[in-house]
Amino acid sequence: MSNRSLPAKWETPRLCVEDSINDDLPDLQQIHDDNPTIHGWTDAEANLPDYPMSTVLTDGVLPPNGSKELFQMQSIKLKLTDQLIGMIGVYQGFPDVDILWINILAFHTLYQNKGFGKEVMDGLSGIVKNTGAFTRMRTSVNLKNLPSLRLCLKAGFDKIILMDNDPRYPEEDGATSFILEKSLFG
Repeated sequence: MSNRSLPAKWETPRLCVEDSINDDLPDLQQIHDDNPTIHGWTDAEANLPDYPMSTVLTDGVLPPNGSKELFQMQSIKLKLTDQLIGMIGVYQGFPDVDILWINILAFHTLYQNKGFGKEVMDGLSGIVKNTGAFTRMRTSVNLKNLPSLRLCLKAGFDKIILMDNDPRYPEEDGATSFILEKSLFG
């Protein structure tokens, strides 16, 4: 892994976040399959009804000309019970070297709307800022995913970099997505 990688394990007040392993795959797959708002978060997935999360662990979710070494998939677990309740995937240095790209943050449906997303985003922001390697964080949010849009705004993603129609949906659906940015310094 790059010397700019996030820690393999880090914590928030209620959660432990650590690099995903093969033992996590059943829970990660269930989280993926039970969340229709995250379907299509990889280009390959648009053509596969049952996208295997094992592919994410082996190949990563990479931008054009991306490197697996700069992708990191982490499992989110409750500290008290060690139960896997969510996942976060990041790519380091996309589209510019000083940007950490968050390509997914998702939770099991039983653990949504409990403040865990904001807790992870706040913890991640602190860690990323402390690395000194990144000045900004970015993510893409579909406007039809209002919970994710609200989370990003609460977490400080207050700059719209790009507004675009998602190519997976007909334009008349109005499925516009935003690329949002959070500055880590100022």
